[in-house]
Amino acid sequence: MPEIEARVQDDCARIERERLELNTRLADRAVRLQGFEEKLASLVADPAVLACADDIHAAEALRSEHDTAIKDLPRRRQEAAEVQARVGALLSELGQRDRQAPDLVLPSAPLARMRSLLSERSGLLTALAAALSETRKAANLLARERDQLGSSEPVDDDAALSALLTRLRAQDPDDVRNRALRDRDQAQGRLSAAIEVLAPWSGDGDSLAALAVPPGWQIRQWESDGETARQQEQDIRREVGGLQDQLDRLQADMAGEAGVLTATGMTLADAAAARGRREALWAEHLDNMTASSAQSFEQALREDDRISALLAEALAAARREALQRNERDQIGARLDDAKARLQTARQKRMAIGAESDSACGALGLTGGSLPDLQRWLDLRLAALTERHALRDAEAALARSNDLLDSATRALAAALGQTGDGEAREYETLLAAALARLDATDRRREARRRLTGLAADLREREQAEKEARDALAGWQEQWAEACRDTVLANHPDDDPGLGAILDLLDQLGTAVRDLAMLEDRIAKMQANQDRFRQARSAITLSLGMPDTVPWSDVLQRLRRAQDTARDCEGIAGQRDAEMLQDKDDRRLLALREREAADLGASLGWPEGECTLAEHVACCLEATKLRRDIAALEDDLRDRPRPGERDDPLTIRQQIETLKADAQLLRRETETLLEAHHEARRQIEAVGGDDALARIASDRQNLLLEIRDRARDHLAARFGLMAFEKGMRRYRDQHRSAMMARASDAFSRLTMGAYSGLTSQPDGANEILVALSAGEGAKVAPDLSKGARFQLYLALRIAGYHELAQSRPSVPFIADDIMETFDDHRSTAAFALLSDMSRLGQVIYLTHHRHLCDLALAACPSANVIDLQSL
Repeated sequence: MPEIEARVQDDCARIERERLELNTRLADRAVRLQGFEEKLASLVADPAVLACADDIHAAEALRSEHDTAIKDLPRRRQEAAEVQARVGALLSELGQRDRQAPDLVLPSAPLARMRSLLSERSGLLTALAAALSETRKAANLLARERDQLGSSEPVDDDAALSALLTRLRAQDPDDVRNRALRDRDQAQGRLSAAIEVLAPWSGDGDSLAALAVPPGWQIRQWESDGETARQQEQDIRREVGGLQDQLDRLQADMAGEAGVLTATGMTLADAAAARGRREALWAEHLDNMTASSAQSFEQALREDDRISALLAEALAAARREALQRNERDQIGARLDDAKARLQTARQKRMAIGAESDSACGALGLTGGSLPDLQRWLDLRLAALTERHALRDAEAALARSNDLLDSATRALAAALGQTGDGEAREYETLLAAALARLDATDRRREARRRLTGLAADLREREQAEKEARDALAGWQEQWAEACRDTVLANHPDDDPGLGAILDLLDQLGTAVRDLAMLEDRIAKMQANQDRFRQARSAITLSLGMPDTVPWSDVLQRLRRAQDTARDCEGIAGQRDAEMLQDKDDRRLLALREREAADLGASLGWPEGECTLAEHVACCLEATKLRRDIAALEDDLRDRPRPGERDDPLTIRQQIETLKADAQLLRRETETLLEAHHEARRQIEAVGGDDALARIASDRQNLLLEIRDRARDHLAARFGLMAFEKGMRRYRDQHRSAMMARASDAFSRLTMGAYSGLTSQPDGANEILVALSAGEGAKVAPDLSKGARFQLYLALRIAGYHELAQSRPSVPFIADDIMETFDDHRSTAAFALLSDMSRLGQVIYLTHHRHLCDLALAACPSANVIDLQSL
């Protein structure tokens, strides 16, 4: 048996499986092919009827018309007889029984033309009658108007007077003068009110204009310098407080560490003696290596470490003291410099306050602040604006008086009168001029109406002539249309013309229906003849009697077609099976050759067993050979038995060797356990190496603690410096905005709250409102109106802050004063008026009274009513 691999058995199994599948398919296919042959033999073809298939289909197409003709011919002949009778009746009604109906039939176009002309005749008659009636009415109306007009004298030309009145209506000088008077009185009232709010100052508009006041840039300079000085004073005061706190803490630290060196009581000699004792005990321990020597060395080592640590602390304290003294001197110098700068800032602020107080005192505002001075100057500017408005109103009044005098003189001249130009005479002259123009218009309108009536009469007469001409034209057209027809002998005003046209129309319809029915009957008879001829030809070619039912012919054709389709389908299936059978036989031959080649390579005796059995035997032989080789390799390293040893002796030797191996295993385990115990005892004894590791770990731990403490302190000091810088930045940049917001909030709350401040809340800060009663509230605790006022104050302060650094944008507010009373609304409008100097301010509201409050707080405000646009 040859040696083979396991895959050879797999190939053999595959070949056998495929051979079995192919043989099974070939057997099944042979059965199917036999069935196909039997089916083909059982089918009988009819080629004669298949050859006549096209003729049969053509005859079948004619059969429906033949059947329809059989059913419809009697009815159609009856209809034709009825139509023929109707034609005779119509000829009798027309009185033309002796004439042929087609000769009397009129084409549709002439008939339609006659009907159109006949319908137009009634319209023309109606139009002629209406024209005659309208002509009579127009003549009568013209006669009445001439009787009413009387005199026909020409109308006076008052074009100049009409043009003057048109111009005066557009100018309306009387209304212009009344409005000018009202505007002057209102301007005087506003100027008086504007001067009253300047109290304690008093005077008129001219003295107010001549009053010397500080310019706006000076006030802004005072505000800016004062704010800068106050901010510098606050910053320096905080800096002085911080430096003083640092100095106090540093002096306290220096006092606490002053006696560190004295408290230790250790010197360098003590440290040297401790180091020498440690080295001596170390040498003794190396010689003895006992527990007592190790303990003595450990105590000496700990003492040396303690003395070294105390000396290190003393040296560090000395260095810290030197650094603290240096830092104390630096802080002291910085503190002195800060106090000097604080005094300079305080003096500068007081000087600016003195200048502003002097300016306020000159205007009677004793004790007033810069905001009070600015508000007074704003009110003064508003009063000066009203003064200019009053002057403009007085000039407008003078111009309106001149315009009224000029209009009065022009009216008097146009009417041929004279007057002194008083207002009442202007009204009298205006009424007289209007009455005169009205009378002229009435006369002009009467003459215009008379002219129109005469033109209308001429138009009516022309319409009557056109109606008569149209009727004559119609009569000519009717005669032309009726020539050579039955209607030629009838007059055009015969009332029976319409009935005759209807009879002629019915006659034409009946004649056309009769011709259509006769044509239809002829076609039906032709269809019957064609089907009979086609049927006779088909039955003759098929050898069937002419009386056979047509359905038998169709059934014979369907049977022949079904048989032909079945034969074609079965033949196609048979051919497909034969092609598949050829492929399977080719594959079976290939598998037979593969099996023969495999059997030849394995020495397969074909007559003794199958190829699969032979492959299984070869595989078993290969496995046995490999097992024998493995056993020989295993026995090669084992002792060989003697030539005289029998199997019983060999078994006894094996049992003896097993018992000896068990005893040796137990002895080895005991010795190994003793070895481990000795190792544990040796490791339990302390030695130089363990002490050195402890000292090294201790030193490493101290160094790590020192590095981490240094990193922690650096990070902590950096965080403290960052927080201090952030606080200083906030104080420097929010002070001006906070001051402006505090002032705005105090004004909006009418003094109920004195201002705003902030207090720390962890890492953040919260806004606090300071009550006038020495209390404080955070924003959520305020009332709804107070919260709205706080929000508006912050927006106003933010707008001022934004306008200082970039171009301003419009400020738009939509009814934010719903919770404000009139006093707070007035204060809010005053603040918005201040904002309008920096940019555009737009306030939207649907409350009418707020417009009056806005004008009172800001007279220059522009009020726009959106409903009037």
